Amino acid sequence: MVYLPADLEGPVRRKVEHFQQALDLLEQLNIEARLRLDKEKLKVKGGRGVAKKISARKRVSRKAPKKNAPKKDASKKKPPEKS
Repeated sequence: MVYLPADLEGPVRRKVEHFQQALDLLEQLNIEARLRLDKEKLKVKGGRGVAKKISARKRVSRKAPKKNAPKKDASKKKPPEKS
């Protein structure tokens, strides 16, 4: 935790609250823009390549593994020796 003098506590709390409100507004704008973009894509492409169900959930892209990345070889592992 960070120490704040008593005289700065009120202004800092207000600024943090305003920051949270700004983040909430940006999230709402993002959701509305995604919905509008999805509707336009459905209209223009006729739904090809676009999810039929329009949702405002964030899409998470998974990065494909690099082609030149070294692969781990499971055959190199030695079983534990029994004594």
